[in-house]
Amino acid sequence: MSTHDDEETFCGATLLGIGNYYAKYISGYLDIPVCLIGMVLNAFNLLVFTRKNMLSPVHSIFANLAFVDFMVLLAGIPYSGILNLQRDGIVEKGWTYSGATVYMICEDIFTTFHLLSVFFTVQLAAWRYIAIAHPLKERIWCNMETTRNVMRCGYVVCISLSIPIYFSRHVEAHAHGDDSNNGQESSYITSYTDDPILRKFSFMVYAVLGTILPSVALSVFSLR
Repeated sequence: MSTHDDEETFCGATLLGIGNYYAKYISGYLDIPVCLIGMVLNAFNLLVFTRKNMLSPVHSIFANLAFVDFMVLLAGIPYSGILNLQRDGIVEKGWTYSGATVYMICEDIFTTFHLLSVFFTVQLAAWRYIAIAHPLKERIWCNMETTRNVMRCGYVVCISLSIPIYFSRHVEAHAHGDDSNNGQESSYITSYTDDPILRKFSFMVYAVLGTILPSVALSVFSLR
């Protein structure tokens, strides 16, 4: 069974048709404007929450969250632009080495700052839970020093977890027929490793640590 048939069986023909239409005619044109608007709004948040009169543990988390979300959106602009060019058929024969490298670097930046964004979102939810459920201990458990130390740990852990994912992606050359160059013309694409350990590690970090567990944690804090 083809991939298309698998998708249709899982989603249904109607939902799959809507999704394909949105991806082809709407999403690509909205991605970059949304990224630009989000960057401006996060820049304003960063300016507000870093003012001296706004200094507090929760506002410090908000400031770091605004910064990492800004970086996610910044990396998303060239990433979305490249995908749009590929989708519209403007790029058909692969990329130059520099273009493929930019695409790969944007993926790496997106991965790291997405993990950081998830981390700070969970930290913010935990701090709010403590403030509501244990108000008398909030000043002890969630003081500025503790907040900053947890955020520093977040940067170290998320960047460390991202490093193996960087090595799972690489730029490689491939050739295709072209009569103007003795039948071969070199171009470049981003490719993913065949190493099963790196592939499994990338899945565990991005899907489990970066999506499933934070969603469970946020659900628990919300219910409590």
